[in-house]
Amino acid sequence: MLYLSAKVTLLFAFRYFFIIYFYICSVNTDCVKDMQTLLNDIELDIQELKCLMQAISSDANPTLKIVAKRNIQQMKARLEALQELLEEAPTAVVPPLEELPAVTTPLTGPAFPVEPVVPDTMKLDCEEPETVHTAEALQTVVASASPILAERIKPAKDLKHAISLNDSFRFVRELFAGDAARMNEVVRRLGEAPSLDKAMDIFASEVYPDEENEAAVDFMELLKKYFS
Repeated sequence: MLYLSAKVTLLFAFRYFFIIYFYICSVNTDCVKDMQTLLNDIELDIQELKCLMQAISSDANPTLKIVAKRNIQQMKARLEALQELLEEAPTAVVPPLEELPAVTTPLTGPAFPVEPVVPDTMKLDCEEPETVHTAEALQTVVASASPILAERIKPAKDLKHAISLNDSFRFVRELFAGDAARMNEVVRRLGEAPSLDKAMDIFASEVYPDEENEAAVDFMELLKKYFS
């Protein structure tokens, strides 16, 4: 049932994503900028949900289902907000097409049947980006069912493998503005740090963490556990 619900949500989200994307290309307002921000978040939600569905198919861990359900509800809420913004956005004015004069010159020569030209159906590229969120990350999903980050961390061979799938998406969105490549580079540098103090210095210089940001606090807690 969860798989069917997730599949329906993904299909709806893909369809809605492309409709709004082409609309944004024709209009540029503050409202549309808010829509673009929501679209970026929805795109991350879609990638996260696809990874979770792949993990659930091979792992009976109940934590994955809980995270997937929360992801679906979050995506639905963003889609509803996107729909409200779309209704408030101005309608782009499309100039009428000029009518071409009809050709009245009769054609000479033998008549040949004309086959209708069928446009190629647009295909969606379902390949996963080569980031920390791909199949490699799926193999490191933590088995604990506790919602507390510190309890989810288990010994790993490097820092990247110590970050769970759900936290990986959360850190990318909240600490690195959706830039997965930048997060990969920072995580690599942190993992090569000789001590916790040096890792904290790198994290502070690259991320500028806010003590009131829960994601930043969780990331620093992860570093403490990793270097302990």
